[in-house]
Amino acid sequence: MRLPFIVLALIFGASMSLVANAQSFRPQLEVASIKPNINGTESEFEVAPGGRLVAINRTLSDLIFQAYKLRPYQIPHDPEWITSDHYDIEAKADGNPSYNEMMVMFQNLLQDRFNLKVHWGMMEQPVFLITAAKGGLKLKPSTAPCVRFDQTVSIRPVDEQTRLPSCRNMMSVGEPRRWIAENVGMKDVTFMLSCECLLGRKVIDMTAFTGRFDFTLEFAADSLKTDAVAPSLLTMFQDQLGLKVDSGRAPVEVLVIDSVQRPAEN
Repeated sequence: MRLPFIVLALIFGASMSLVANAQSFRPQLEVASIKPNINGTESEFEVAPGGRLVAINRTLSDLIFQAYKLRPYQIPHDPEWITSDHYDIEAKADGNPSYNEMMVMFQNLLQDRFNLKVHWGMMEQPVFLITAAKGGLKLKPSTAPCVRFDQTVSIRPVDEQTRLPSCRNMMSVGEPRRWIAENVGMKDVTFMLSCECLLGRKVIDMTAFTGRFDFTLEFAADSLKTDAVAPSLLTMFQDQLGLKVDSGRAPVEVLVIDSVQRPAEN
């Protein structure tokens, strides 16, 4: 049976309206305060249960870094003020969203309040490649009694969480440095290695290893010091984990800033 033209037009119009509404929907942080930081307080970034987000004494570059889960080599430092001006942000979302949901809302906040417009691009950069060392991998299956943080589920208060502690993937500063990793995979390792405090470049896993493992490494804070109190990080990686790290070049995904403005204070 053929439908009359008017009925078809109404159905088509309603369908297009639903598509437009779905495309225009942007999850928002309902309450948000953005102010310049003028007292030089200690830097902080926290996403807490109940949809709370607090950023203290952070540059816009830092905030983009957090919102888009980037590494410094993925963020062009232009204009200069995004790395020099510091801000305090307090924001609140309805309900109890997950960390990933909060970051989508935080991206929208930066777009709205800083007039931030960005697009993804590719840029060839120096990188590091991880392969198995000559003696083979020395990674042992994880035995750590801990729970991995799940960024896709609602953030729960500490008293509602399991009695098991959260798995750690953390590094202490000082001399020597200490890296404690529990129940990690190669993706966790490459993400930590790529931080500015370590290798500062994209790190690409070429091992095809898919298991989870634990390790604790102590290494020199400055790998160029000849009188270091501990071996270099790359030496420890090869000797204790059977992982070799080499330099290379590869296309790297970067976030290009098309436009940005200082926000109006509120």
